[in-house]
Amino acid sequence: MSALHKALAAHPLPKKPYNSIKFVRIDGNGVPLYRVGKSERELGAAAALKSAFEQFGGHCFHCKVWMPPQPLSQACTRDHLRPKKDGGKDYLHNLVFACGDCNRAKGGSDLITFRAEVGVEYLKALDAHIVRCLTTLGSIGAD
Repeated sequence: MSALHKALAAHPLPKKPYNSIKFVRIDGNGVPLYRVGKSERELGAAAALKSAFEQFGGHCFHCKVWMPPQPLSQACTRDHLRPKKDGGKDYLHNLVFACGDCNRAKGGSDLITFRAEVGVEYLKALDAHIVRCLTTLGSIGAD
């Protein structure tokens, strides 16, 4: 597995608990698999995000309220930044944590329509992620 694979498959938000999710490999069906923390279990993106939250907790992506480590529930949820109804998939970069109130308020809205300032924040994180990937690619090409 190359450094570029690791960089590309990382979550764009480089903070806990997202940065505890590490890319391992792509399975025979083309699905990226991850490990969380020190676990040896390989999980798909949605399951890895769930595991990371249950181990480390996290802030609601939208309102920033702290949610301590706990099982996902109506109060603590995964949110698809690009809604499933619009083609959003269970890829790591499309999944964040949201408190139940924000997730219900967002519903099937896209990120920019729901809360533009948070959408801009995420676009900046994606831009920084792309720069990290390009830097990794450049260092691979220099070898």
